[in-house]
Amino acid sequence: MLPEQLPVKQVYGIAFSNDKREYIEELNIELEDIYYLGYLLVEEYSDKYAQVRMIAKIKDIHDSHIDPATGKIYGRSQDDENAFYW
Repeated sequence: MLPEQLPVKQVYGIAFSNDKREYIEELNIELEDIYYLGYLLVEEYSDKYAQVRMIAKIKDIHDSHIDPATGKIYGRSQDDENAFYW
């Protein structure tokens, strides 16, 4: 488990659809069946923090919104495997 005093600076999740395909786009999605997998301990100089890893099932996919990190709205495409990418 994640130590209580260790700050978390990143949470990385992998979301799967009902047909077990992984969705690889930053989506505006609603999740269910969320599971904690573990964390990576990062040590940079005297700073220590965690990067958490999780998986979940997609409950619903909503309209795209502005990415707060870039200020852009990314388009969606769908390939033959029914997995979204950008």
